[in-house]
Amino acid sequence: MNRLIKWEEELTPEPAIAHKIFLVDDDENFGKAMTRMLRSKGYYCQHFLNALSFLEQLRKELPDLVMIDIRMSWIGGMDLVRGIKKNPQYKKIPIVIITGYANNELKFQGFKFGADAFLEKPFETEELIEIINSLVIGKDKE
Repeated sequence: MNRLIKWEEELTPEPAIAHKIFLVDDDENFGKAMTRMLRSKGYYCQHFLNALSFLEQLRKELPDLVMIDIRMSWIGGMDLVRGIKKNPQYKKIPIVIITGYANNELKFQGFKFGADAFLEKPFETEELIEIINSLVIGKDKE
């Protein structure tokens, strides 16, 4: 009987691979909370405290979506968005800008540089999940 159970377990298909999200935000507490929340919703989320560590990982693997804070040290979020969208290898990766410093000029600039969505902190979890799903599902269809 044990043999039968083991055999059935071996035939159990692997769970679907979660969509991979990279979060770039210098706020460690926010990053940990977002990572926990996104993982609880079935996403794989990797948090980066700065643009340098994010760029190093981006060269190794492509995410399904990137969320970027605007105000960070070394490279600001807008410069990061612009750089990603100018690179032919990365330009199709959807980008969501997240910030606590939103105004119409920043939103305009973000979309001009290629961001796909803009969220002001604090935001509702449901709103973020809807945006992620629409961008990731749209990307899957391409």
